[in-house]
Amino acid sequence: MNYEILAPAGSIPDLKIMLEEQADAIYVGLNGFSSRPSSADFSVEQIGEAISICHAQGVPLYVAINANVGQGQMDELIEQILQIDAMGADAFILAEFGLVQALSGKLKHAALHASTLMGVYNIETVRLLQSMGVSRIVLYANLYFEEIAQIIRAVPEMEYELVAEGGTCFNDICRCHIPHAEQNGEHILYCRKEFQLYRKEKTGSAKPISEPPTRTAEIIGLYMAIGVKSYKVEGRTVPAAQRVPMVRALRDAIGRFGEQDGVPGTLHYFFRGNAR
Repeated sequence: MNYEILAPAGSIPDLKIMLEEQADAIYVGLNGFSSRPSSADFSVEQIGEAISICHAQGVPLYVAINANVGQGQMDELIEQILQIDAMGADAFILAEFGLVQALSGKLKHAALHASTLMGVYNIETVRLLQSMGVSRIVLYANLYFEEIAQIIRAVPEMEYELVAEGGTCFNDICRCHIPHAEQNGEHILYCRKEFQLYRKEKTGSAKPISEPPTRTAEIIGLYMAIGVKSYKVEGRTVPAAQRVPMVRALRDAIGRFGEQDGVPGTLHYFFRGNAR
């Protein structure tokens, strides 16, 4: 299996940095239709430029469209998607079942990927999305390792992607009411600010209520062994230079574990379904 490091880009200069780091694929957000501030997203024209830059180096470009899409936005969004598809985008990362259905069978170039925000957490949903033309599942952030292994074993022909470096949510995907915001050009996640509990008086020291960021490089061999192909680095709102160490760590770890085809023999044997 060929493994993929999927790197973020919030601007053309960031995209070029990730290409210099030999990321296997790049993803960007479509302005107005992603779950990040517009300052970290690309217009249709900028996406066309990004596609040209990536393809000149043989690197695929994916476009994230993972904001909530109202009915009044659907026609405009589908028109933009078809335009980007004609430019040669390699995949669209979608978070809406209705949008997947609307695009099923209509794209000439791009594949359909189901975003982690779609909340895919069982085999039946994977099979439903497969029937709708989805070729990759970005695994639900709150799945246990054993659940991931069961899903991949049941539908091995699907591609699977893991959020390997970046933020995970303590709450259920798409159900958190703690806001994201933009202040002085900075993307703020309020769950990562320090909170203190008050009753009649302050109790305890201040701490964030979010979970710590995911760090997968140290154990990536386990996910390689069960069939996860793509390893995503989050951070379109963060300067690319701050994500370079993550890309390098994943690259080194994949190279190290890949020499053993994922993990040492006994564990590899077990996860291929041969254990008794």
